[in-house]
Parts: sequence; C-alpha cells; structure tokens
Amino acid sequence: MWNFHLVFILLSISTVLAEKHQCFVPVPYKCVIFANATRENYQIEPQAVNSSDITNLDLNGTLPILGPEICENLPNLRIIFASYLGVEEIAENTFKSCKNLYRIDLDWNNITKLSENAFTGLENLEKLYISGGNLQELKLNLSSLINLEQLGLRNLNLTEIDPEIFKNLKNLKELYLYANRLFDLDLEKILNYLPNLKKINIVDNNFKCDRVKKLVELCEKYRIELKTDVTVIRTRHYIPEMIEGVHCLTDDQFNYEKSH
Repeated sequence: MWNFHLVFILLSISTVLAEKHQCFVPVPYKCVIFANATRENYQIEPQAVNSSDITNLDLNGTLPILGPEICENLPNLRIIFASYLGVEEIAENTFKSCKNLYRIDLDWNNITKLSENAFTGLENLEKLYISGGNLQELKLNLSSLINLEQLGLRNLNLTEIDPEIFKNLKNLKELYLYANRLFDLDLEKILNYLPNLKKINIVDNNFKCDRVKKLVELCEKYRIELKTDVTVIRTRHYIPEMIEGVHCLTDDQFNYEKSH
C-alpha cells in the first residue's frame, strides 16, 4: 500500500534566470509548493521522485502569474489546486502540457487577465473553478473541454457572458455564476448548448426582478435545480428583492448599478 506523504518543493523566485526546485522527499503522487514568486519564470523539477508519478499539485503562497511552466515537468498531473495565491494573470496555454488534468481549482484569486486559450486541449477536464478578480467581460475558449461536468465562474465582476462559450460543453451538469454583476443572462440559448445541465447558481447578480422570474420559470421547465447557497454576499447600500432565493433589483436599483 502506498504511503501517500506530501512532496515539498520550496519555491522562491528573485533572479532573472529560472530556478529549478527539487522534491526533497521521495513519494509517489503529490507535490506541495510554497511559492513566493514575483514573476512566472520558474521550473518545477522533482528529481527525487519519478515526475510521471505525480498527479496532484498544491500551490500555496503568492504567485501573480500562472504560465505553461506549471506543467512542464509534471506531464501526468490530474489535479491542480491554485487557490488563494493572489493570481492576477493566467497566460495562454498555461495547462496545455497537462492533458490528463481532471480538476483545476483557481478559486479566490485576483484575476484581471485571463487568456482566451488558457484551457485549450484539456479534453479530460471534468471540474474547473475560477473565482476572485475583475474581468467584467469573459472571452474564453472552452471548446475542447468536451468532458467538463462542473464549471464555476464566481466573483469575477462579470457584467455579461456570451452564451457561445458554452457551445461544446454538452456534458456540463453544474454551472455556478453567483457573486458577479451580471445584468442579464441568455439562459434560453445557454440551455440549448447544455442539454445535461442539472444545477445552476445565479445568486447575487444584477438581474431585474421580471428577468429573475423568467429565469426561475426556465429552471422549473427544464427541471434544473436552482442553487442559492453562497459563501459571501457583497455589500450593497440598498436591500435587493428576492425571488426563490435569487437576488433581483427594482428599476431604480438596476439603473444605479448600471451607472456605477
């Protein structure tokens, strides 16, 4: 029976050239990195173990930019945890070399730049969670994520979402869009692309009450569970209305949000 200890890689970037960081404890499956990085130019080199055996990568500390280096020497990664890192940018093709990824967790960061092709080529990915940032508009190519089942796009300050990004996600079962600033959502068109959707969360956005009523009716019609549980609700200077646990705005409240 495998003894699943942690592999510790100490990561500290302060030089112009990329530093190589080694696993100090030989174990079969997991690397934990304590990062205090100021740039994306780093390498992970688990010399003490067979890097092809490592399937889990857990990043801790501060890492403003995520780039392709994250996967270069860990080709068989299945899970990446990169939450609470202060990530501001996710570069193009960041995960391209990690074609076996099953889950990517990028929650509670400060994302302001997200490459359209950050997640291309991940046909085995089933869970993708992104939260924390200021993107407003989402331009993201998810067309290759044909096996994606759970998608979280939360607390990203999104004001609109193009339904076309869901076009090839026929296996998606759960969609979490709460804690954004969406003024509308073309759920009718989105559902045409997501025939297997079972759960959706749209709490804490900027929908008008009449729109929320229609969204609720659509969920009932297609037997989609409307989730209303959230961890943090943003502070407003007014109290929004509620329909079936979903926040909704009066005309005056809607106009206020539009102007701010």
